[in-house]
Amino acid sequence: MRTIFFCLAALLFLGSCTKIIQLKNSEGSVCTFKFPKGVKITKITSDDPTLDWLVDFSQNRKIFVSNNDISGSPLNSYKLQEYGENIVVKIVASDSLILTGKNNYGNWKEIKKNGIIYGYMNISDDEIDKFEKLIIPECKSK
Repeated sequence: MRTIFFCLAALLFLGSCTKIIQLKNSEGSVCTFKFPKGVKITKITSDDPTLDWLVDFSQNRKIFVSNNDISGSPLNSYKLQEYGENIVVKIVASDSLILTGKNNYGNWKEIKKNGIIYGYMNISDDEIDKFEKLIIPECKSK
């Protein structure tokens, strides 16, 4: 009985250490993004059926996740500044697109793969590896 209690307590503790965003990609797989406890996740609501999330870390560092396939992510304003609005085009769902850049606030990256758009912004050079790992989704077929 004691072992069961400790196992349940450990599971509850481990489950509370991460925050999760889940989206279906264009292949029908469920993709899960996991973030450390303590970040603020904001769901951006709009009139269309797409889903956009903004994950706030300290010092204005952000990760964004979206399934807004037509416009790409409106959350990455740096992409718009560097490439202009014409870069937001609908791409065949099986194609991938990776855009990166650096500005006065730090590094940013946007990845579009299988109908999901995700990336980061305001990341210093020494934190890129950490944020690269955070934006890799775990996708499982149903």
